[in-house]
Amino acid sequence: MMKLMIPPMVDFATGSLSGAELVEKRTRLADLHGLFADPASEAGVDPQTVLYRVAMLPSSGVEGDLNMGVTHLEAGRIGNEFFMTRGHIHARAEQAEYYFGLCGRGLLLLQDMAGVCRLEQVFAGSVHHIPGHVAH
Repeated sequence: MMKLMIPPMVDFATGSLSGAELVEKRTRLADLHGLFADPASEAGVDPQTVLYRVAMLPSSGVEGDLNMGVTHLEAGRIGNEFFMTRGHIHARAEQAEYYFGLCGRGLLLLQDMAGVCRLEQVFAGSVHHIPGHVAH
């Protein structure tokens, strides 16, 4: 007899990921020490303040595997800068990805290998293609 499997689910109203054993990570201000432009303002905020949370489906790590996760960026500021995620380029730089805005508003900063930057508005329903070799 074939067993009916229920896949993982995303609640598009809240961004909650469920239905699987998730890999979860919290990034605190202490993890991004020195990233913000105003050290005095940074010093005035508890270093254990969570700036963002990520919930991901487990990955097999096999080449060609497609990863899926949801990032929840908390509301807040350090001086004149809003909370942000740590910018990065993938270990496999050619690997592209898509970002989808689920709720709220924000900005996505992209920088190519030539140093050319662009800024995209993120909002509920927005879709953002991040090509390979682009920091974000």
